[in-house]
Amino acid sequence: AENFYTGGSDPAIVSNKNWNSGSYVGWVIAAGGNGRWQWNYADGSARCDYDGPGGQLNDGEWHHIVASHEFGNRAQLFFDGMLVSSQTCITGMGSIATGLDTMIGTDPSSYDAWFNGDVDKVAIYSEPLTHVTVFNMYKGGRARTTTKAPSPPTDAPSSRPSASPSTSPTSSPTPSPSAGPSPSPTSNPTPSPSDRPSASPSSSPTTGPTSSPSVSPSAPPSGSPTSSPTDPPTPLPTLAPVAATAQCLRSDPTECGCSQVKQADYRGTTSVTVSGRQCQRWDDHTTHSHTHLTAETKPYDDLVENYCRNPDGEPRAWCYTTDPNRRWEVCGVPFCPAVCQADPAECGCSSVRQADYRGTVSTTASGIPCVTWGDHSLHPHGHNDPAIKPDAGLESNYCRNPDGEPRAWCYTTDPNVRWDYCSVPSCVEG
Repeated sequence: AENFYTGGSDPAIVSNKNWNSGSYVGWVIAAGGNGRWQWNYADGSARCDYDGPGGQLNDGEWHHIVASHEFGNRAQLFFDGMLVSSQTCITGMGSIATGLDTMIGTDPSSYDAWFNGDVDKVAIYSEPLTHVTVFNMYKGGRARTTTKAPSPPTDAPSSRPSASPSTSPTSSPTPSPSAGPSPSPTSNPTPSPSDRPSASPSSSPTTGPTSSPSVSPSAPPSGSPTSSPTDPPTPLPTLAPVAATAQCLRSDPTECGCSQVKQADYRGTTSVTVSGRQCQRWDDHTTHSHTHLTAETKPYDDLVENYCRNPDGEPRAWCYTTDPNRRWEVCGVPFCPAVCQADPAECGCSSVRQADYRGTVSTTASGIPCVTWGDHSLHPHGHNDPAIKPDAGLESNYCRNPDGEPRAWCYTTDPNVRWDYCSVPSCVEG
């Protein structure tokens, strides 16, 4: 690890607290002596701590770290776009205002330990950041980077005014490169299941945001002749619809809840991008390392071989490439009609899962009626709304899956059960 300590260990990467003791009021994202990142949060009467295992920082790479604090008792911790811990160790979090400045590289008080790494960007948001929002920040930051340049920028911007910090260190702790979080706080973030408490049904609803510290690197340093982080995306070609048609599983797709088949659902064997670059295998990290999109982390997305896929909600299938100068690119896969006919593999249609449900079931598997998606009186959420997800079928209180869960689900009418999965019919090919 490249951390060095002057009078103390575990130097703060970004913090608003006196880090002489974890029990002091405030929060800190720090670099541990074991090479992992740490998080601490205290309100004066209780404290929460995280010290791995998710997140090794002393590997010489950029990394993206986010700590999203919520009103209530939960904090969600992300590393390189993936949720690594959901902390619920404080009941009824109090104020974390300390009267101290928010500092980068050390604490704002008298703790004499300094972070020996590079921080590219820090951002503070006024609301919690959801899993999808964090993942898109991370992926957006790494999308068009190439091999890491020899030395990072020295003029890292300081934290922005707001309530949710975000930075990006390298070498020791190292968050993610490229475009990172935008300067202004995220409004209407598009979330995922992690935005809902994944605890038992008795978990109390999340009532609103407090602060969401997030460590997130921006553009990698220039200086490598091959790096082109500002390259415009490759224009998408116009693809003719595939002529093959056949039945989507029963006569009426709505009968078993099948969604329209999109290029985003591609399950074929195309393995070259629109510009002719070969795709890198999903389990290969030689050319472009990534720890977030694998068959283990995305078991429902068919990340096999080096085939073009869409595990993260892009409009089209894509892949990491074998070209060191182009991290990823969309693929030229055939377009499937609304109803896939004959052999689904012929046009790359995925088999229909309960996750794609478009039927009219409106009770959970445990028999609790669903609440209308646009109703926030019982369980405020703000992210799974018809206005935000116009293509997700959120028109009534029907069971749906707007955020990539394995099964359809809904918010419930029970104030003690925020959400639950639904029992919807499975579709069988016919």
